Amino acid sequence: MATSCSKCGSSKIIPDAHTYETAGAGVLATCVSANPNAMIFKETKSGYLKATICGDCGYAELYVDNASELYAAYEKSLQAVEA
Repeated sequence: MATSCSKCGSSKIIPDAHTYETAGAGVLATCVSANPNAMIFKETKSGYLKATICGDCGYAELYVDNASELYAAYEKSLQAVEA
């Protein structure tokens, strides 16, 4: 986890800040479909997004909680597109 802001260098970092949808009560998430061409059973993997926020300049970076699982689904989707 970052200990200083990548934009201004400040050490005033808020780690793992939760992100929320503006129109609902749920948390912000992202998803990748391993089989995007399927009508159903797209093998979609999702992950929750968290933010690291600088307490000085306000710069925010988003992180997903399961990057390797999402990347594996992405790689599988490339194979599905080629087939």
